[in-house]
Amino acid sequence: MDDVAWHVRPPRVRIHDTVLDLADGARTEMDAVAVLTDAVGARITTAAHLLDVLAQRRRMHRRRLLVGVLHDIAQGTSSVLEHRYLVEVERAHGLPTPIRQAPTQVGRTGFRDLDYPDFGVVVELDGWRFHDDAAARDRDLQRDFDAAVDADRTTFRLGLGQATVRACATARQIGRALAERGWTGEVHPCPRCRGRR
Repeated sequence: MDDVAWHVRPPRVRIHDTVLDLADGARTEMDAVAVLTDAVGARITTAAHLLDVLAQRRRMHRRRLLVGVLHDIAQGTSSVLEHRYLVEVERAHGLPTPIRQAPTQVGRTGFRDLDYPDFGVVVELDGWRFHDDAAARDRDLQRDFDAAVDADRTTFRLGLGQATVRACATARQIGRALAERGWTGEVHPCPRCRGRR
């Protein structure tokens, strides 16, 4: 069995195989996404390594989904919320591709979830995990303030509702903000948008 590390005591299933087993057996697709983003985010494996191991497996219940998510993670999507934004807001509506996990240039060091440097727009996706207390909120606000004052950047902070329930409205609003700052593309209606007409 290639998925067992026999040389360690006690022998155990290799981490990348365990991650794929957990993602494949997850209750929902979003739970599967969470398994993958959490494992890569914790740096216990990489998207590339998981893709290599996945390619060697004969049977996987969610192969297509997992391959797609792992490609997205390799491009910088690092949470369930970021993946939902990518799929339901950005791709579904034809928004331009931002720089994912872009290093901040001003203020406290860190990374911006989505950066549109040509348009002076930053999108931060705030899930509950790292944005759930007053200190975290204060840090977020300071980063936004620094970006506005020192880099002439507008930051939009979005949560789960904007990336899922109100994805169509969010896409139109982000598209309008980008257009006001020079984007020449246009937002395309997705099947959900068309269903609401």
